[in-house]
Amino acid sequence: QKKLSGGDKKASDLDRKLKLFIEKSPYIAIDAAFYHRGNERYYFYVQLLGAQVAENANYIGDIPVKIPASYVNAFPKAFLKEVTLGVPPDMFVDKAENWGFPVLNPEKMFDGDRLGPAGKLYFDIFDNAFKNNRAGLRIDHFIGVVNPFVIPLDDRLQAGRLFSSEDNPILAKYARHSLDEFAQVAERIILAAAKKNDISNDKIYAEDIGTRPPQIDYVLQKLGWGRMLVSQFVEPENPYHIYRLKNALPNDIAVLDTHDMESVQDFFEKMSDENRAKHAIQLQQDLRFNYAPDLVLPKNLMRMKWAELMASPARRVMTFFTSFTGQEGRFNEPKNDVKWLLRCRADYKQAYFKNLKAGRAYNPFDAICLGLWARGDECFCQNKDLIDDLRAAESELLASIE
Repeated sequence: QKKLSGGDKKASDLDRKLKLFIEKSPYIAIDAAFYHRGNERYYFYVQLLGAQVAENANYIGDIPVKIPASYVNAFPKAFLKEVTLGVPPDMFVDKAENWGFPVLNPEKMFDGDRLGPAGKLYFDIFDNAFKNNRAGLRIDHFIGVVNPFVIPLDDRLQAGRLFSSEDNPILAKYARHSLDEFAQVAERIILAAAKKNDISNDKIYAEDIGTRPPQIDYVLQKLGWGRMLVSQFVEPENPYHIYRLKNALPNDIAVLDTHDMESVQDFFEKMSDENRAKHAIQLQQDLRFNYAPDLVLPKNLMRMKWAELMASPARRVMTFFTSFTGQEGRFNEPKNDVKWLLRCRADYKQAYFKNLKAGRAYNPFDAICLGLWARGDECFCQNKDLIDDLRAAESELLASIE
């Protein structure tokens, strides 16, 4: 906080008010301006308050890809002036998109065996994040850590990967020539910050969704981190596809959906009959189901998708709350002006049980039983007593829901 507050009276005022808030001072409660969303420091209040909550809770935190404006304003020389961060065409956008986010200057990241000014700044961000999120951290757009896609401010110049664009007149000087060089930022900064805070690899969730530069898998393997495998991106007719969850490795994170995409319910309900059939065939093969025509129904595809998550070799699984509770809506919907406003319903408990009975929400009893079956006869027989108990509990619960 001292770094951000130096020479900034408004930030100092925020620090003072946050201290009053933490100490439960009655004065902060009447300061309506402090809570008003129009206050230019409201963002910092939310972030710092979140850090206070996370310090006393078992939450997984999140490092956004955009570096906070406070760092950019305080350390402008640590950032490149001629480019901004963006993404090439991927499963979300059909053409390159300029996010307009600042990019750290790679020439100021390291100073020999020590961190340079940009490296110290980045280490500070991760050090604080790991310190305040003891259950772990999701690193947004980890691809950008390995080899960011940057877009020149001069639109006459070509966009490209920052560390592998040898023919680009403004990017060539940043080119890296060995795979180990692409791992430097993650290894010397992020991993070092994690180790300082006793955060193990299984608490780090590196989001690598999008157009993957060829260096990404090597870096993840070197660090001992898993890939984030979003099963909605599977090519169902390709048995070796990266997002086919049967191909997951133990360190990977098997993902049903994220905040950037549709819920599993909407995913299948909006799909054509032809494509649903392709997914049904893939899932019945991987889960040892006997094929039947009704497997193409969205309700049954959802059951199999949850089972696929449970059967996956990955030790960690993840899903967004809309799929879990059966709630309608999408959080980050491209070209939608009201995106990012979706929140969990206030009556989510009642809604969950209603959707559970209708087959729209996560059914842990069913998913675990089907997942154990998918792992083979030996696994199924070894867990037969557990499966019987789960099925009995499922029947009792469903019968109790009005």
